Amino acid sequence: MTIELQHQVVYGPMRSRRFGRSLGINLLPNDHKQCSYNCVYCQYGATERAESASYPSVDEVRQQAETEFARSHASDERPDWIMIAGNGEPTLHPRLDEAIRTVIAARDRHLRGVPIGILSNSSTCHRPQVRDTLSLLEARFMKLDAGDADTFHRIDRPSSQDAWRRMISGLYQMKSITLQSLFVTGTADNSNDAAVFHWVQAVGYLRPDAVQIYTLDRPPAEPGVLPVPWDRLRTIAALVRERTGVPAHAYPPSRPNEEQI
Repeated sequence: MTIELQHQVVYGPMRSRRFGRSLGINLLPNDHKQCSYNCVYCQYGATERAESASYPSVDEVRQQAETEFARSHASDERPDWIMIAGNGEPTLHPRLDEAIRTVIAARDRHLRGVPIGILSNSSTCHRPQVRDTLSLLEARFMKLDAGDADTFHRIDRPSSQDAWRRMISGLYQMKSITLQSLFVTGTADNSNDAAVFHWVQAVGYLRPDAVQIYTLDRPPAEPGVLPVPWDRLRTIAALVRERTGVPAHAYPPSRPNEEQI
């Protein structure tokens, strides 16, 4: 495990290079990573398939959101974002719609005007109900680390062999998304010319509102997986802008007091 798990539903605030001062929401078990992928770079380490998982109940989400949002308001420490992320893939929560509506209601009572977003690996966006639920949020930051199935399976290592087709189909049907793409090199590489060519084509096909491009900040799940140089990230961002017209921004590595979310 490269970093500690989140043990509460609401965590932070933390400083993020992408989202400023942020409160995190963990809708996943607090004792293990729960994810549909096993990405080579994951900050929580390898995915171990759990036979059963104990998700926080909607009541737990409500209680913690009400308490922590009220505390944030009373302390005059208003966050820039409330970000649903946590110990893996948040859309795996079995009562996702109720949980997200509960977070929105607590935000409206205590932190009105603070946007709520989600960081998702895009593995469930082929499901209409998930797309409908995520449309309730102010922003959807959806993972796209590859533009072809082979690179996708090498980097993100999904649990399903049909994951690539379903992910691309689901993303294409979503409205108003930002793609988040993490590039690595070394023993696993999605930053070479061929991989980037296919990835840029996929961005052009999906037509997101924007693309956020970044690389490793911490030791990854797999040894030999390395960060991509800053100049290469900027080159990739420029290729997106030139070839698709989609706004793309490359983020440098975080400063020591920032969290990568």
